Amino acid sequence: MALCRNVFPIAFTPTSLDAQKPSEEALALLRDRGVLKPGVRVLLTKGDFTGQAGGTNTMKVLTVP
Repeated sequence: MALCRNVFPIAFTPTSLDAQKPSEEALALLRDRGVLKPGVRVLLTKGDFTGQAGGTNTMKVLTVP
């Protein structure tokens, strides 16, 4: 999955989380691991469809808190 440089897949179990929670947790995890620094902008890709192949339908530019 990480065939490109600086691509970090983050696995999580999609439960009844709101749409923003996984994004916030992924940024916090990478910041805590020292991969990202506060203020850095990142491109996040995710999908709205759970359990379906090809469900990645969202790209966001976020700033690490």
